[in-house]
Amino acid sequence: MPRADKSTAVPATAQWLGRAGLLPFLLGPVLVATDPAHRGVYVEALSVYGLCILCFLAGSWWGLSLIRRYAVMLIASNVVVVVGVLGWVVLGAHQALPLLACLLVMVLLVEWRHPLFLAQPHYYRKLRGNLTVVAAIGLLLSWALTSG
Repeated sequence: MPRADKSTAVPATAQWLGRAGLLPFLLGPVLVATDPAHRGVYVEALSVYGLCILCFLAGSWWGLSLIRRYAVMLIASNVVVVVGVLGWVVLGAHQALPLLACLLVMVLLVEWRHPLFLAQPHYYRKLRGNLTVVAAIGLLLSWALTSG
């Protein structure tokens, strides 16, 4: 099999990993809707996974911020994580789902608007937008299916 050059290998790998990372956000609502006996487990697992993704994204800001010298983004990344973790602890796994969805969208909007992220390749910006929308919908749908 021929080796892909670096210009196509990185985008292909990022797309594959990004889409694979959506599986819990897609499966969560399905499992919540079809297996009421284990809803609590699915909600907790999905909310922990959402929190992990949020921390991963906010943590990625550190490398860019250190290289490009944007101290405010170091602080912003910590604020996002602290809000997510405190929300999860105070609200609980179920009520944290909409908070996590909002935080994921907020992180995306910051990345689309702040100069630190202008160098992101177009394919990545588009990919992140699509991934964030699907993840947020999965979190909100799981929350809605278990509310009331």
